[in-house]
Amino acid sequence: MNIIKTTAEIEELYHKAMESMESGTKFRSLNYEDGIIAVIDWLCGRTDDSPMDD
Repeated sequence: MNIIKTTAEIEELYHKAMESMESGTKFRSLNYEDGIIAVIDWLCGRTDDSPMDD
C-alpha cells in the first residue's frame, strides 16, 4: 500500500488534532475507533476529506 498523503498534510492534521484536544473536541459524537478509521481512510486515499474537517 502506498501512502499518498504528504508529510505536510499529515503534520497539518496532527496540529489540528492537538489544538482540538487543548480547546475541546468538536467531535463528541464519535468514538475512538471512529477516529482511527477516519484517519486510516484519509491516509490511504479512500477519502479526500480530512478527519478534522466538519
